[in-house]
Amino acid sequence: MDIEKIMEIISNVGSRPLASLGPISIEIEVHRKETTTLTLSNFYPFLTVADLKLAIYKELKVAPDHQFLCIQPAASIIRPVDYFWSLPGLKKEIPLVNPLDSKKVTTQAVQFVDENGTRRLLSYTGRQRLTYEELNTTVVKDRKLHLFIYEDLKQPDLSERAWNGLLYPYFPNLTHEKDAVDQKALDLRSRLYEQSEVFIQRLDSLLSDLELNTRLFRSAQVAVTVDKRRGRTC
Repeated sequence: MDIEKIMEIISNVGSRPLASLGPISIEIEVHRKETTTLTLSNFYPFLTVADLKLAIYKELKVAPDHQFLCIQPAASIIRPVDYFWSLPGLKKEIPLVNPLDSKKVTTQAVQFVDENGTRRLLSYTGRQRLTYEELNTTVVKDRKLHLFIYEDLKQPDLSERAWNGLLYPYFPNLTHEKDAVDQKALDLRSRLYEQSEVFIQRLDSLLSDLELNTRLFRSAQVAVTVDKRRGRTC
């Protein structure tokens, strides 16, 4: 396993209570021809947003860069969870519209592309390195996650201008010219994630055993102290 990933996990775990290490269940509404629910029942809160997208890839075989993962805090507002757009020099997030609403997406396009098809100068801020716990506290706030897939939104024969306006806001790591998956690199990332899952499960088991043994030791200490006090009063 990559030592850098191990150090990242240990750093994210820190000195938190052991109970917070346990896996959580995350439900994601997947919007395809039919809307379905994907449940990740064995995800650890100290893993990152990038890890979350790899966990989705493991289940759906959709590359992370081809996933638009978001929340819907209001009926007409969509917020990406792993990045956000803002005007240069400002941190106020630019909300997006539902990518399935073609009329609103077309109206939104002028924010991202000019009349010549050139991308407008906007600031991109990534949240991929946040732990899911941090993401949930600051962005998600226990709202339902929604997932849209690039292959479902891509239209045939889009010009570069149309692509930049309609798809770039949702898939910032892709371009009109290059939207294919680097399968070799993705396979490596996926293997590292799966190895980290094994490491985390072993760590969780080890810490659980340690916590149990600590409780038993403390109980034994209390029992010995009580016996000593009883002995002094006899």
